Amino acid sequence: NEIGVDLSSLREDIENQIAEAVRGADVILFCVDSQAGVTLQDEVVARLLREGKFRAGGETKKRGGESSARGKVPPIRVVATKVDGPKWEAHGHEVAALGLGEPLLVSAKSNYFRREFLDALYEMLPEPTKEDAAAANVDMKLAIIGKRNAGKSSLVNALAGQKRVIVSEIAGTTRDAVDVRFEMDGK
Repeated sequence: NEIGVDLSSLREDIENQIAEAVRGADVILFCVDSQAGVTLQDEVVARLLREGKFRAGGETKKRGGESSARGKVPPIRVVATKVDGPKWEAHGHEVAALGLGEPLLVSAKSNYFRREFLDALYEMLPEPTKEDAAAANVDMKLAIIGKRNAGKSSLVNALAGQKRVIVSEIAGTTRDAVDVRFEMDGK
């Protein structure tokens, strides 16, 4: 049974996954479970994001280097997930302590703050280039990262408007990187 395996043995793999996600993203959404509060694991990932250092194939990536799909460091937004109603808003704002700016609050389960979240996401859309149109015909590539059971899969499903990723209370259900394409307002 792999559930309960100490994550410390996976640290290098996790950091490599973060680095790979950053290299292909236009925007990075770092999801933190507002109901669980900021954990040590969240703080480690936030530090890596703040410092712009990502291990990939033994290399260290520095912020400001060539790392996103469009050749620049993508903006990083922290997302407080599981803000299921007004009583969870204060908990959601606590993730600002991670040093990544004002968090976006959202609940994939109840759709609380969904419109505000989508509006903020839309504002982060980079201007498309000719290479973008030729390459994949997409407007934005996102990297959604966070510790296990932070609500990442639920958020992906809410954005896609359908169940594209398995959601379970069992931590670690979605272990690999997942590409999900979806359309919103013709984009």
